[in-house]
Amino acid sequence: MIVTYDEHGYVEPAGILVQLKAAEKLQSVGTDYVYDLDVRDYNLWTLERTLVILILYDATQGRAYWLQIRRFFTEDVSRRPKKGAKTVRVRVPKTQRVNREAIARIREIKNQWKPPAGGNMP
Repeated sequence: MIVTYDEHGYVEPAGILVQLKAAEKLQSVGTDYVYDLDVRDYNLWTLERTLVILILYDATQGRAYWLQIRRFFTEDVSRRPKKGAKTVRVRVPKTQRVNREAIARIREIKNQWKPPAGGNMP
């Protein structure tokens, strides 16, 4: 879990759950990096009442990229795993690099986060 701090250096309420997946080299498809997420992780993360951020780390480049999990799957229901699937593919835009601006954006998302009722996907 990651905590954030306000402009005065005080810890803000609520945290962010971060799942880091590292690879020697990330798989690229067009403008995205792709990762085949285990359906068990999908089930756990989409039931979470806390904001979950997936970070893909490319060890060769020494760079990381982030994705807000719940938003990815709620924006397009066709992204959700098919019945009986063991994995579901996520696409992380190459533009969503983890850097100072990304951390500020993730903090904004966290501060606007409204936990879903009952924790279930809509």
